[in-house]
Amino acid sequence: MRAVLLAFVVGCWWLQQQAALPGPWDWVGCGCFALVGLLGVWGLRGRGARWVIWVRWLVSLSIAALVGLGWSAWRADVRLGAWLDPSLAGRDQIIDGVVSGLPDAAPHGTRFLFTVESGASGGVVMGDRHEGVAPLSTAPLPHRVLLTWRDPPEVLRPGQRHRLTVRLRRPRGLANPHGFDYGYWLLAEGIGATGYVRHGQLLDRDVAMPLSIRIT
Repeated sequence: MRAVLLAFVVGCWWLQQQAALPGPWDWVGCGCFALVGLLGVWGLRGRGARWVIWVRWLVSLSIAALVGLGWSAWRADVRLGAWLDPSLAGRDQIIDGVVSGLPDAAPHGTRFLFTVESGASGGVVMGDRHEGVAPLSTAPLPHRVLLTWRDPPEVLRPGQRHRLTVRLRRPRGLANPHGFDYGYWLLAEGIGATGYVRHGQLLDRDVAMPLSIRIT
């Protein structure tokens, strides 16, 4: 059992070393390999020779690794599907939401997690109106974004609801060997975009946040 679990982990690890997720033909090949292995094990049932036992173990470990690979690829595909649509990158987005993490104040601005509740494209927040707002985009915005606000009008606190005009981009990171993988960290944290705040308006100072937001 430990060997099977280890093979599953190896499959997960192997996927993380790839530059891209497996394509449809890759999965067809994996499925054919698994099917041939299972048929081979079924055909060797009832035989107790040592080499037969080794073949069974090899097939079992290979299938466990493929299951780990498939599970990791599915989870990665779900997370990547929640990233910002490329058509929305670099455009003004008006978003309503809640500050959902502890803001990090620095000389270049305040960085904070923001949980998006609703959004539109192409406008700037002016008072209580959206100036120059285009129709709502058909592409959904990510649920969680990491923003930087250079000069917020007041100290940001978790639980505040804001209406912000932001410019977002898809997560990305450096590819330096053995260095910190910023893009992978954003993926693991479920952050679908990064960006900066152009304008903002406080809507509510204290929002009752769900537990899943409070503990992030």
